[in-house]
Amino acid sequence: LAAYREAGHLTGQAMALRVVGWSLTELGHHEEALACCQQALSITAQTGDRAIAARVTDTIGLIHLNRGRYAQAIACHLRSLGECRDYGHRWGEADALTRLGQAYLARGDTSLARRVWQEAIGILDDLCHPDADDIRARLGYLDRTPAQPGAAAT
Repeated sequence: LAAYREAGHLTGQAMALRVVGWSLTELGHHEEALACCQQALSITAQTGDRAIAARVTDTIGLIHLNRGRYAQAIACHLRSLGECRDYGHRWGEADALTRLGQAYLARGDTSLARRVWQEAIGILDDLCHPDADDIRARLGYLDRTPAQPGAAAT
């Protein structure tokens, strides 16, 4: 991030801030994570980079999910999904669907989680991407375990 700032590279700054935000929320520092991602979104508004904005929005969804704010998480993942579809980023679409499924499951809606994960598998299979196997495992988990609100599958 420091190197991108020093170079004045806005796109690099936005990407780095998203990664920092992701890392911070995984460490439980959700407020700091959200601040980083909001900075990244501000930069993408300046640059017009919809692809990075979609990824940042998806990360904000993860932050909300980690905080137990399922409605906000779902809204963010849906926004990210729409952006990825608009500009044809298939892997980003599958990734947003994967996290959208996590948010649905955490909210206790296994049928919606199953539906979006199946859609993600279809995209990943088209791309010959190995993440499809991970999502198949999540679906297997759904078949074996009743969902409980607040218990997100990883």
